[in-house]
Amino acid sequence: MIEQRTIAPPTQAEVLKSIWDQSEGDHVFLPFLQNGVWVEENSIPKSQFTDIEPGYLTQRDQYFTPLCYVGPQRRKGMLGKPGVIYADLDGDHVEEPRLEPSVIIATSNGHYHAYWYLDEPADPTEWEQKAKGWSYAIGADPGGWDATQVLRVPGSFNHKNNPPTRVLLTKFNPEISYPLTVFPSMEVNTGSVGQPEPIPSKKERDFLIMQGIEDDRLPLSARYWLTADQYAIKALGKIDRSKVMWQVEKALYSVNYTPYEVFNLMYFSGINKFFGRPDRLWHEVLKAAVA
Repeated sequence: MIEQRTIAPPTQAEVLKSIWDQSEGDHVFLPFLQNGVWVEENSIPKSQFTDIEPGYLTQRDQYFTPLCYVGPQRRKGMLGKPGVIYADLDGDHVEEPRLEPSVIIATSNGHYHAYWYLDEPADPTEWEQKAKGWSYAIGADPGGWDATQVLRVPGSFNHKNNPPTRVLLTKFNPEISYPLTVFPSMEVNTGSVGQPEPIPSKKERDFLIMQGIEDDRLPLSARYWLTADQYAIKALGKIDRSKVMWQVEKALYSVNYTPYEVFNLMYFSGINKFFGRPDRLWHEVLKAAVA
């Protein structure tokens, strides 16, 4: 009689290490969002990572960096050679991407992250062109391919949902990998605009909104999102804030708002995912400007 064995699913550490091991660099990050505040802790060596304490996962939204770094800061200048392409998919994408993902992590109903392993780590510049090209080709979140992106940890909880829902690993096949050449390219222009101006006061920002309404410059499609507070946004139920932010930023650029003005308008809006992190919002604003 042949003995039958149940194969245990991979642990959280095995999944994250598998993703991290595709790329060069030993520094990884596990930032989290708790009570609306982002906490970016020091980097940890990926070789020393163990499963996150379960108690933490019920109290906060836990994220990880899919890529690795050669230094202790989550900055593009410290990025190691990337070995995985990822995309943020929410139902508006191409239903069956023609390349089978190596890993799929479901973050809520109909919303998931997919990871495609590369057969070898890539030059970061080439990787950016391919990562952006692939996200656009399959209709994924246009900002979800970024090199310093953080994504939800499998086994954690998505506290945007009420009640919170579990982030689940739904596919794990690390044997699947692809050469970088199979992914379409798209030019990445990071722009040459300097640092954002100091964060405006709420009064200055409200004046900018009123001025835009009076001269009919502020697009109608953007007015609601820029004036709605967190409570009004929450009352709408589940929305994809990344997609809404992108659409509002593109609408503002379509009527010739400058990156500085877009940054100032977005900062105090209820849809701003990066309140308290002006550097990250500025990065997203610039990315929308040149996409």
